[in-house]
Amino acid sequence: MKTKNIVLLGTLIVLSITACKDEPTPKPYVPSPGYHAAVIKFDKPEYKEHIMVYADGFSEGTTRLCAERFALPDSVIHICGKSPYIELPQDYLLIDWKWDRIYYQNNEAIIHEKWSELKTADDKWPIEDIYVTYPVKEAYYLDIEDMKAYNGGTLEYDSIRGVGGTVSESAWAKYSDEEKEQRLIRKNMLDSAQAYFAEVISNMIQDGKLPESARVELKHK
Repeated sequence: MKTKNIVLLGTLIVLSITACKDEPTPKPYVPSPGYHAAVIKFDKPEYKEHIMVYADGFSEGTTRLCAERFALPDSVIHICGKSPYIELPQDYLLIDWKWDRIYYQNNEAIIHEKWSELKTADDKWPIEDIYVTYPVKEAYYLDIEDMKAYNGGTLEYDSIRGVGGTVSESAWAKYSDEEKEQRLIRKNMLDSAQAYFAEVISNMIQDGKLPESARVELKHK
């Protein structure tokens, strides 16, 4: 990976460095700099409507989103109650970067509740609410070089920085007006970049060009 990719987009999915659970997986979710897009496909298309959580519960018998918070507070970006996915051809889905890390491969499940019912990133549900474990059929972590290789060696938005990690409500309240404005400008730029990348990835899918090297090994398939 070229050095310049270290500054690329801070990953479109703006990953949390600390995983919610320390478990070995075939391919770690936290990738090297340059990864930009998490693309998944469910066993059944209707699964996209359901909230994704950990398949393994916690000591109190509950489960929750892997994302501990969003890229910016929900009071600012208003994403609770909305789908975290951008729809792509052939039932593939691009995970919206603003949701941070909601897909944890080989430890994912969906519950009966739907995304339209989500109130906060801190919501918890009884293990009994789990509807399906391991619902993801395919997963890809695409980076800038994957998209460039497909797109003739060129790509827009190939040097944009990320917003600098997730931001809690309390942290946001401490930002100056100027800092808030800069974060929102960056957020809008990342949204534009993501829309562009979604078009490129859509073309890759339609041409059957999702690279096997970017495919995540799923233990349960």
